[in-house]
Amino acid sequence: MQSTYPLTARRFPDITFAWRWLNLRWNYNQKGNRDYRLDFLRGFAVFAMVIDHLGSSSWLHPLTGGNQFFVSAAEAFVFISGLIFGIVYGGIMLKEGWVAAAKKALWRAWSLYKLTVGLTLLFVFVIFAARLPFADWYTLGNPLQLVWDVATLQRTFVFVDVTLLYTLLLAVAPLALYAMKRGQTKLMLAASVALWGGYQLFPTQFVQIPWRIEGNWIFNFAAWQLVFFVAMAIGFHRKQLTQRLSGLPRSPYMAGLTVLF
Repeated sequence: MQSTYPLTARRFPDITFAWRWLNLRWNYNQKGNRDYRLDFLRGFAVFAMVIDHLGSSSWLHPLTGGNQFFVSAAEAFVFISGLIFGIVYGGIMLKEGWVAAAKKALWRAWSLYKLTVGLTLLFVFVIFAARLPFADWYTLGNPLQLVWDVATLQRTFVFVDVTLLYTLLLAVAPLALYAMKRGQTKLMLAASVALWGGYQLFPTQFVQIPWRIEGNWIFNFAAWQLVFFVAMAIGFHRKQLTQRLSGLPRSPYMAGLTVLF
């Protein structure tokens, strides 16, 4: 029987697609003021922290690092958070003034405070109710005292200690904004380095800053604030830094980045 469909020429795969794809302009076309690359990287840092803190081997560890290097995803999260803070709240300060930026930063810190307290109490309840291995080394004590200590940020728990640190950082970040507004970025960074150095030399004394937080064995404020405030200064002065770095030869610049990577 003769086919009723018309005969068409055989079509071969378009082998030029790969070539056209490689010749695309590999640049980020930003729409609006929000840089979604930073949001993606910070989200990936959160994803990596969750995977690396599950306490077991995972086939995702080659992607997340497995918390086995000089730094972890937590450093990346704190650094990117400081960078975004310097960009966003620094821009608000330049347009609307320091008071407006400080109010929004403190409001953000208040939101994080509520999240930190709620998650801490929830995690403690779930872990003790399910009798997970974490409950073996965590002393519950008086429930009312526990709630008071968590609410006053004197006690934290695994997985939410980083949000407590972030809350404290945002609470004091307006002071750093004020210093940069007055043109005293170097002084602010010097104070941050001095606080970090003090913790390296006298950890027992500087671990009490801003106060003693039970269960906070990793994210001590005196140590981690340096990562945040250095990134914050970079974000605030990014245009000036871009102008200075744009004059560098590209080959040595890319070689240096490759070595760092």
